[in-house]
Amino acid sequence: MGGQPTKNPLGLPEEDVAVFRGTFDAFDADGGGSIDRDELRDLLMAFGMFPSEQELDQMIHEVDEDDSGEIEFDEFLRMVVLRMERNMMGDKDAVRMGFDVLDTEKTGSLNSETLEEILTHRGTGGDDKMTITTREVQSMIRAADVDNSGEVEFEELWLYAERRIKGQEGQRVDSMLDTRNKK
Repeated sequence: MGGQPTKNPLGLPEEDVAVFRGTFDAFDADGGGSIDRDELRDLLMAFGMFPSEQELDQMIHEVDEDDSGEIEFDEFLRMVVLRMERNMMGDKDAVRMGFDVLDTEKTGSLNSETLEEILTHRGTGGDDKMTITTREVQSMIRAADVDNSGEVEFEELWLYAERRIKGQEGQRVDSMLDTRNKK
């Protein structure tokens, strides 16, 4: 069965989803289909992460859509994707590499039309939570395009990424691209 692995609405290959499912299930001690705060702490500690109580609360709050105080598997996947995005967006070299891939003309900037095309097609897996609208993209571009040139230079993108990371800590979000203000 070669070919491309199928992806879920969050853009993860099914093979990765299966690994995350196995990890999630292994730490769902009571088999209830969700992991509570203590189970999340155990899972993170198994991977060498030692979050504070406040960090645990924040991680749960960011993805716990039903306010159950526990994380169901779909919420767990969003948490993983969010952490990956934050790690990538917090790494200036990784952001530069991504920027350079998108800057096909090698001009040092990305025009708003290119960014809009890329971002509006990012979450096309059928999950409305991951779909970003043209209006949201235009708002993001306006926020990033500090000099109002209609293009986003790398340093503008980097500053925007840093502001987004700091501004979304502790808020409920689906993705770093999530422009909705959820509390």
